[in-house]
Amino acid sequence: MDASGSYCEDMKPLKFLFSIESSPDPKLTLDGITFNNLNSSVQVKSNITGSTIPSPTISILNNKLALLNIKKSEIPLVIKKVIELPSCYFENKEFYYIWKKTSGPDIGYKIDFNNDLLITDISTDGNQVYTFSVTAISKVNSESNSTTFVSISTKTQDLQLNIFISSLTTTEAKITIEYFDPDKVASMDVWSWSCLDRVVNQPCQDSVIVTQLIECSTSKSTLCIVQKTTLSKITLTLSVHKGNRSVTESIDLEFPNIKSEIPPIISLISVYPKRVKLLKDETLSLQLSVILGGEEKYTNTDYMIREWTINGEKISKAMTSKMHIDLLESSSLILSVSELNEEVDYVVSLKVTDTRNNLSSKYSHKFKVVKSPKSCDCFVNPSSGYALETSFSFSCPGCQNVEKSIDFVFGFIDDKSGVKLPLYNLGEKFSTYFPSSYYGKELTAFVDIVDVDTGAYVEYVKSVEIKAPIVTSTEQIKAKVETWQNYASSLSINDNAKSVFNSATISRTIEIMISKLNLKRSEIWLLESDIIYSLRENIIDSMILALKQRNSLEPLSETHFRVFAFGLESISVNSLTFYSLPFEKLLNLTEKLISMAHQNDNFILTKGVDYLCNNLFNNIIRLLKTTTKGGNSRKYNNQIVNVLKKFNSIVLRNYFVGQKDYIVELSYFSVSSMLSYKNQQLKKTITYDKNNTLAFDNFGVDISNRVVLATSVFSTEDFMGISDVLNKTSSIQFFSFKYQRTGKVNNLQITIKNYFN
Repeated sequence: MDASGSYCEDMKPLKFLFSIESSPDPKLTLDGITFNNLNSSVQVKSNITGSTIPSPTISILNNKLALLNIKKSEIPLVIKKVIELPSCYFENKEFYYIWKKTSGPDIGYKIDFNNDLLITDISTDGNQVYTFSVTAISKVNSESNSTTFVSISTKTQDLQLNIFISSLTTTEAKITIEYFDPDKVASMDVWSWSCLDRVVNQPCQDSVIVTQLIECSTSKSTLCIVQKTTLSKITLTLSVHKGNRSVTESIDLEFPNIKSEIPPIISLISVYPKRVKLLKDETLSLQLSVILGGEEKYTNTDYMIREWTINGEKISKAMTSKMHIDLLESSSLILSVSELNEEVDYVVSLKVTDTRNNLSSKYSHKFKVVKSPKSCDCFVNPSSGYALETSFSFSCPGCQNVEKSIDFVFGFIDDKSGVKLPLYNLGEKFSTYFPSSYYGKELTAFVDIVDVDTGAYVEYVKSVEIKAPIVTSTEQIKAKVETWQNYASSLSINDNAKSVFNSATISRTIEIMISKLNLKRSEIWLLESDIIYSLRENIIDSMILALKQRNSLEPLSETHFRVFAFGLESISVNSLTFYSLPFEKLLNLTEKLISMAHQNDNFILTKGVDYLCNNLFNNIIRLLKTTTKGGNSRKYNNQIVNVLKKFNSIVLRNYFVGQKDYIVELSYFSVSSMLSYKNQQLKKTITYDKNNTLAFDNFGVDISNRVVLATSVFSTEDFMGISDVLNKTSSIQFFSFKYQRTGKVNNLQITIKNYFN
């Protein structure tokens, strides 16, 4: 054996230790065997000369898609770096970090406490591209350094303008204007109305109309009244200019000769997503308003015939499976586009006929589904291993395209909730550890191959076998957990491996290991009061610390929320009683996370996260029920209800009018929420269990049918004493409801508010 070619790049002396790992002769020893004329008991030292300086590798942690088309509403934004070291490096692993803007116009930025780049303000209008460099320099040897570049692009959002006829008679038309600047730029905007005589296809020459439009342009009023003149068919156009941006919308106007000849008036309330190009997994929400007889107050849906089509064909029920009513009865469309062909132009249309005069109107919306990136082979090795101990490698060789526009996101899918937990996205190769699965031994690993130009992606999944680490005692469990926590604490804040070794995965793996010990229930209770309580407290404390270490200016991302929700739910579901964990810390941390998400208007939950959170709330209430002190229930009841209300508000950001009601029915609480317009809600009855219903009596006349109303009903067992906090009946300004009480005690809270998609 020759080990003389071994060396370390930091030029430190090496020590060689020889041993016999296996031999067919069990009596074979190293005694009497010499190595370079030295006895085997001697450790051989070797000084290596002429070695190169070890080099770190610095990379940007943010996924590429998050750095494209950044909007003002997404600022502040933290661009995070991560440093990777060779296996053999200086003992002192501290670095100086230097950020520089190498190209692009003015932009507000600074370096935060973690030496990451914080974009604080987009000071230049228009679509811009910026390049920054970051260099890491070893504090031990300045020649050991690494530099990388990151490009970001900013996008000025389009001005939003919607004009529609809100009232039409034989003598005048009321035009309502909805205008909004998403970037909220303080500069002046200029309005300009114009008129086209469609009979002669020339600008309108009628002085009355011209004067009225000049007044509307000058006043910038959201209501423009146009009187009938000698012109019978006109097109009105409003253009708004603000800095380098402008937006233009037009409507056709034709005054009827008699009231009975007024056709249906269809106008847009909202569309989501607002872009024309949709992703395969997105849902199109098209919200339209229909007025009969020229006035909202005259509108009776009983005289309305609706016909929805896509490219001239009837829309299938499979595409509208998320809707709670038939399309024939709805002016809202919730359309799943997953079955549509990519790169094909689609037009969805609503035709409405007034059966009283057989007059019809039509509204159309165009979109297309973007092309998904090309699928390729990815690999996950090995096919089996131990939770938090076996290193699994991902690789997608040859998947990158010539344009370098493909990004890779690696992670695993929680088998309990279906939540995707991303771990890394720094290239085509990566290695990581996995936690235990909730059911059985199989865990699903995934790779998302993302086209950063469009956001479209394809998913590669692979099942791997994850076995629980082998332990024979609770002390061994404690030792393993301490090892994992020590490893996690050694990682930098930006190292995504922390998400594997956080409380979520450690807690889940703990419970799996305990179950393998086949302890009696009494032994588990004893264990919870001693070892596991302290472990859970340490884990929750580490999560609290992780929140404190975040940049306070950075909005909470949905990815981080996912990881925390995964961890908190895992802790709560595996705790037997109120005394099995630091309950108040768990509840306060849950409240903090929900509040942070609620404060971020751009925060949208991904699939399965609501399942985790609702299970967490259910377990919090369950644990509270096990307390032996009645005061504890009353102490926390208001806090729990407020958490439920805030989270429900977050969930409804994913919902639209026309969609099936959001209903959660768990063992300790239930929620029923719906979105609707006033004219729909008057006919609506909510049944939240078999014996109790809520009927809506009336609304104020000043509430428009274009305003979205969010209604939520919360019900929970009354061991918490919530009846002291919540009103069993309520009258909120324009809202009242009937509540029939039965033998079962239920507590209700109704929340009505304006809600905008």
